[in-house]
Amino acid sequence: MSSESDNEMDNGMEEDIDSELDDAELQKAFNEGRLTPGLNIEQKPKRPLINNKEALAGKYAEIYLDLPWIERLDCSNAPLLVNEVELPANEDDALADNDFKREMLFYRQAQAAVLEAIPRLKAEKYSTKRPEDYYAQMAKSDEHMKKIREYLVNRKSDIEKREKLRKLREQRIYGKKVQQEVLQKRQEDKTKLLKTMKKVRKGKQGGMQELEESLGDRKSHFGKTNGTNNKRMSKTNRKTEYKNQKFGFGGKKKNSKKNTADSSADVSNKKSSKWQRPSFHAQKGKKGKPKQTRPGKNARQKSRTKK
Repeated sequence: MSSESDNEMDNGMEEDIDSELDDAELQKAFNEGRLTPGLNIEQKPKRPLINNKEALAGKYAEIYLDLPWIERLDCSNAPLLVNEVELPANEDDALADNDFKREMLFYRQAQAAVLEAIPRLKAEKYSTKRPEDYYAQMAKSDEHMKKIREYLVNRKSDIEKREKLRKLREQRIYGKKVQQEVLQKRQEDKTKLLKTMKKVRKGKQGGMQELEESLGDRKSHFGKTNGTNNKRMSKTNRKTEYKNQKFGFGGKKKNSKKNTADSSADVSNKKSSKWQRPSFHAQKGKKGKPKQTRPGKNARQKSRTKK
């Protein structure tokens, strides 16, 4: 323990001595005028710029591949001049700030390269256009594209579902709002009617008039019919018409065929359609063969004994 405490004391004394020396150096530099106001940061010496042309040329000769032009397809040419319009040079300082001029320079230079390279390729008998029956192999497999298609379809269906749910939610909110408004209006009408009824009971002036007005409004409100009710009524009318045509119009059915004074006084030879129609057996006899009568019991027994 004593050795550790001695080491700590020695370290503390060394730090104090170093700080005193630093302070003395700073005071000396300040007196000499070497310190300027502001932050004093130690600056590292700048690295000298080296342009070793011989080493660069040697490295270029080392990595250079002597390939034919068809493998390199490099073209070094000036920009193409159209209608003798002067283009800005590469060394122009204003070109760095003018995007349009810079892009135009690239475009003209690319045009000049194409005009130089295409005749050269044709001279060496290389095709420059893709054949019509050429199908390039896709970078991604069919399975991968199938997965992407499924993902897109699922995403589209999810978006449609979300949109449908959002519309349903909005419709539900709107329906609740309308329902609340209707209930609130009914409650207001009810309270208003109760108040008028109280006025009438107490015999206050104008109570009966308010009651008649409120009841008249309610009658007019409940007396309204919409299009669906009209359709329903038209359907029921058609049903009742058919039933009336088939079964009659209701009322008293008893003694409907009984003679009256008017029917007895009528001496015309008009007969009912019921008696004009031939009977079922008469119709059948006309159309079919004559009916064979069944022999009697004794005749049937005699025919059996003969057999």
